[in-house]
Amino acid sequence: RALSSDHDDLRLRAAELLARPSTKAFDVRAADVLGAFLRHDHATLANRARGALSAMKHPAAVAALSSRIDEVSTDAPAVHALVDAIAGCGAITRDSSPTVEMNASVVAPAALDALIRLFDHDIADVRSTAFDACITVVGAEKRHRVAKLELQLLAPAVRAKDPLVRRRAAEELDRTDDDAADALLTSLFLDRDAEVRGAAVSSYAARVRRRGADAAPLVDVLKRGRRELVLPAAAGLASLHQGSARDSAVLVALLLVARAGEPGERERALVALGALGDPRALDELEIIANGGTSDAPAEPSMRVAATEALGRLHNAVSDADARSRIWQLLDAAASDVANPELVRAALRGLIAVDDARAGKRMADALGEHILD
Repeated sequence: RALSSDHDDLRLRAAELLARPSTKAFDVRAADVLGAFLRHDHATLANRARGALSAMKHPAAVAALSSRIDEVSTDAPAVHALVDAIAGCGAITRDSSPTVEMNASVVAPAALDALIRLFDHDIADVRSTAFDACITVVGAEKRHRVAKLELQLLAPAVRAKDPLVRRRAAEELDRTDDDAADALLTSLFLDRDAEVRGAAVSSYAARVRRRGADAAPLVDVLKRGRRELVLPAAAGLASLHQGSARDSAVLVALLLVARAGEPGERERALVALGALGDPRALDELEIIANGGTSDAPAEPSMRVAATEALGRLHNAVSDADARSRIWQLLDAAASDVANPELVRAALRGLIAVDDARAGKRMADALGEHILD
């Protein structure tokens, strides 16, 4: 009876109590009452209604919140508050009550549907907030997500008009536990936005390394030769150690980036050269790790990267003298207390060597209190 009271405070309080999903008194009719309060002139009552709907964990609550967005679509702060409420409604916590768990299979998809509609909103900040809210629903930790829900979000995000939404979708697809993610990423390789293309290739390269995705699309990227895509594609292929003609193309691409890439890219290319495991990279890496030449001294960051790369390359080198030189360089770098970054690089290289001598050298470094 209180739901139909003429008194606002009584009607709202009744709706708040009946909207609690963990109680036996839960009544879905509360969503209609709370939805009406979203339009109340008194901001405090409207805010209470929004909070109760967010906690209700039911598709009817999502519908009430979403319909209000349509009415205030030009009021960015109001839309943000409603988007946050939908995210809270759709997010299912691990300690949810049985009633909430029963609704989980329908409330999260409903929340995603409501939020995905906002990817085409006129206000850019709303589009970004909607994507953030979707991540709240599917879960921030990628390894714990339900693939079906994740794809419900990311498939339309890949096709969004906003390049920021497409880029963020590409970044989220690197660990999706469904092979359908591969096709979504490759569809972005020719995107008109350079950042979207780069994110898509980087995520696909990660899937090649972690999930054994088909490497052929990365080979095609190398052949096309777009500058911003060469490094992520080559780094992904380098992890495969296939020792084929493909590796020659990867070697050349990584050497080009190491010599003429942008700061940050050059260092990543050096580390990828080590991961490639091609002894033809040895000379280049040794020169840089030893400080470069008098005409072209190596930058400190390049020396650090080359040191780690040599450790990664060590086990692929058959020449005993070359392996000895690598070991001596790693041993010396691991003792360079004046250069903590170089010490860390040497230790990462020793981890890649992964033999008894490397294990002892790492233990010695720890005993020398080199590491913080």
